[in-house]
Amino acid sequence: QIWAEKYDRDLQDLFAVQDDITDTRWLVINAGLLLTRDEFAQEIETKNTFLTFGFGQEIQPRVGFNYNVRKDRGDKVYGNYGRYINLDQKSSARTLAPNNLYQSDALFDRATGALISDLPLSNSTGKVLDPDLEPVYFDEYMAGYATPIGTWSLDVFFMFRDGANFIEDSVQVLPASSFVYTNLPGAERRYRALTIELNRPLRNNWSLNLSYALSKMYGNFELDGIGSSATGNDGVQFNTSSFLQDGPGIFVEDTFRQGPLNQDRTHVLKMLATYMLGDDLSFGTNVRFQTGQPWAAMGRDWWGGYRRFLEPAGSRRNDAWTNVDVLAAYRLPLLRKFNVSLEGRVLNVFDTQTAIFRDVRQYLDGRIRAFTSTPPEGCFACYTDLLVQGTTQASTLIGPAIAGVLVA
Repeated sequence: QIWAEKYDRDLQDLFAVQDDITDTRWLVINAGLLLTRDEFAQEIETKNTFLTFGFGQEIQPRVGFNYNVRKDRGDKVYGNYGRYINLDQKSSARTLAPNNLYQSDALFDRATGALISDLPLSNSTGKVLDPDLEPVYFDEYMAGYATPIGTWSLDVFFMFRDGANFIEDSVQVLPASSFVYTNLPGAERRYRALTIELNRPLRNNWSLNLSYALSKMYGNFELDGIGSSATGNDGVQFNTSSFLQDGPGIFVEDTFRQGPLNQDRTHVLKMLATYMLGDDLSFGTNVRFQTGQPWAAMGRDWWGGYRRFLEPAGSRRNDAWTNVDVLAAYRLPLLRKFNVSLEGRVLNVFDTQTAIFRDVRQYLDGRIRAFTSTPPEGCFACYTDLLVQGTTQASTLIGPAIAGVLVA
């Protein structure tokens, strides 16, 4: 699809405050304040600025500290906090713009690449933006402890990220009509992780880095590949104008939607190792183990796509997988200041074939727009809870992998 208009996002930065407070013996504090201004405009014949977030709406404080616990040991306690405005997604300008001239919808033959058809689609106009719209932001908190252990170093830290003010086109008249672009007060997207990292710098011809992260990415605002009219795994979403909040079965308030998000990986273990054989020949390896992707059984929503959770999000998971890569490199000196590096790499040494998608359809019944009773007005989740789910065509395909994917 090709949009005929030109969309602009104008970003202006202003650092109001940035300073260090230092006690040379024990403590360093860094504090800053970033102010930005975003302007969204559409150019057809003239420039039409349709949305502006001012400096007062994009206040982003940052503060961090580093405290030396024992002066002669080199260990430290550290932490930081920062707020980050998140308006960088390219889809926002197109979806929020009040007028689209037209879209060109071209279809190609999958096998030959030949053009089948190229038709203009109708334009969309009259989009309504909430006058109280606020910019999307994320708060990030981190705290950790680092210390040397002989020739090694140990770093243990915890990170937490929390997003808010997510912008989405939301129904105003239930069950599914009259859309307005607004901030979703019930939308949640959070990440937390405890990471342990052990590092040995190059010494006696070898180095090693080991890290383990115990993490959770959770909430109900999922834009990472849930939903399609076929298998529920198309992976295509359009930020600020996705399927979310478009009708019963796809409200963020739905009971089963709260849980692990698609990018959640509970356990991630990584190893990077290097061995030097002389000054010019080196060998390396990269090993990564991670937990599989969470998923859940899906049924049809109001619009007929398989995006309605029939069980809590993350009720099931794909298999965990391990990937191993190796490298050999030789440095060939040419002139006094120049050399050439010859490298040989083998990716996925053990040919790991890991399924990353599943057929999530529990029932294949057609689209049903009926309720067991009349939901109370304004209760989004009530509409989903009372939506009739056909169960006469149970799927025998749920669970098996849709495709084996080479992990490299």
